[in-house]
Amino acid sequence: MTTTTDIADQLLEDAAALDREIAEIDMLVAQARTEAGHHGSRRSVAADKLTKLAETASTQEVMDLATQVVTLTRRSALMDAQLEILEGKRRSIARLQETIRAAAEKVQAASAEPGDGGGDAEAPGGTDDDPLESAGNAIDQGPPPAAVSMLVLSAQEDLRREIARAMHDGP
Repeated sequence: MTTTTDIADQLLEDAAALDREIAEIDMLVAQARTEAGHHGSRRSVAADKLTKLAETASTQEVMDLATQVVTLTRRSALMDAQLEILEGKRRSIARLQETIRAAAEKVQAASAEPGDGGGDAEAPGGTDDDPLESAGNAIDQGPPPAAVSMLVLSAQEDLRREIARAMHDGP
């Protein structure tokens, strides 16, 4: 049987996994910023070169430089868009992580309350050495208290809202 402590531990593991995802997104954001900076500086150099050579260069050279400026401008805009997407994903995952951590704290608090039947105490007449016996004793105790059920439902609803918000906000 899954205890409230097990649920809290699983929620904390999920939050830690989100920590790793946030770190990866931070790395990607740093790379995207660097790339956006490179494309922006190349674009400005090409634009400056185009303005200087516009009067003295041949039509073909001007066309080539103008094409280069347009291409670099597109790349720079693309990198800026990717940066915004990554930052949006990071914010969404951070909100989800906060919700999961809060749910874990609520579950831990519910399991710490005396007499809540959270499954952390040893079952009467049995030991925790035999998982089958412990599961049988837990079943004999009946369903979990309403407070624990409401807490789990509340955490699920919070998670559902976060997912819906992330889907609505986009990546």
